[in-house]
Amino acid sequence: MVLASASPRRRALLSTLVAAPHLRVMAADLDEEAVAAGRSPADAVQAVAWAKASQVITRIESESTPFDRPRLVVAADTTVIGPHGAVGKPTNRDHAQSMILAMADQTITVLTGLVVTGWDPDGGQRVVETRVVSSVVKVHPCTTAEVAAYVATGAADDKAGGLELQGRAAPLVAEHHGCFTNTMGLPLCTTATAMQAAGQPIPMFPECWSFAPPGLQPLLRPPPNPQRLDGCGSVPPSTGQE
Repeated sequence: MVLASASPRRRALLSTLVAAPHLRVMAADLDEEAVAAGRSPADAVQAVAWAKASQVITRIESESTPFDRPRLVVAADTTVIGPHGAVGKPTNRDHAQSMILAMADQTITVLTGLVVTGWDPDGGQRVVETRVVSSVVKVHPCTTAEVAAYVATGAADDKAGGLELQGRAAPLVAEHHGCFTNTMGLPLCTTATAMQAAGQPIPMFPECWSFAPPGLQPLLRPPPNPQRLDGCGSVPPSTGQE
């Protein structure tokens, strides 16, 4: 299986579903802003994910025969929707600080576009599964000093919205609704169902999950019922009002 992303977070997450020896990274190289331009946030993340997958598929087909191609290619793109619209990655740390302060005490939405595509076992017709998953996060009413201390760690660098929600930004999260791994860049339950729909069985055993880094293992336990893999869901969650 090939992951069309250089993100170490996505690789760590996907390695909980695919044994490390069977997972290869082939990062796409494209102008994501150009692909997303003029599209709604949901359409944009799906278009960028598809562009990543298409570029890697083209590279694989030019470098291999139908008999030595990987079974599947997984691609994803994540964006944050703040109070004033889509929020990209910060251009520098000053930008990251102002970006996060603008989201303080606000509700934001994290959207991930997912594409799982590949070839039939005989190398024939490609199969394609696409999804868009959303999660809702309420940002804590943090102070300028708190945000500055967080940004100074470097954790905001190259993160959508400047938020490393699974790491140092966790104290900035007041509430979370929806798929947690979606906020990390790859909704695992939805990825698993898309892989199954594309013909790739997912072995839901503890050994499969042990490939995750130790810090992620407590967050990535198998569901109580292994047959139910739609816990993330691709239906937008509630607004968080309970």
